[in-house]
Amino acid sequence: MTISNQESSHILVPTYKYPFPLDLKRAALLVIDMQNAFCNLEGFCGNELGADLSAVRVMIPSLQRMVAWAREHGLLIIVISNKNETLSCTISANNLIKRCGR
Repeated sequence: MTISNQESSHILVPTYKYPFPLDLKRAALLVIDMQNAFCNLEGFCGNELGADLSAVRVMIPSLQRMVAWAREHGLLIIVISNKNETLSCTISANNLIKRCGR
């Protein structure tokens, strides 16, 4: 994604079919449940349940690039992390927010 006009907060988001305009001053990146219990091979789902995390693992680099892009362009980054005692999650929402910006 590139900003078409450096003075503007609007960009054109490229997509496969229909690019759309986005106002960076009114946008946020929302990240939901990217925590060790669900995404880490040593977390609850991978280690305890033996779940196939390949789809999750494949998208992590894309998410990392998206978070870096959002930081670079000053977007608000909101991270939602579900705390469930039975899943023994290891990262709290506050720690994730501190790690991801703002």
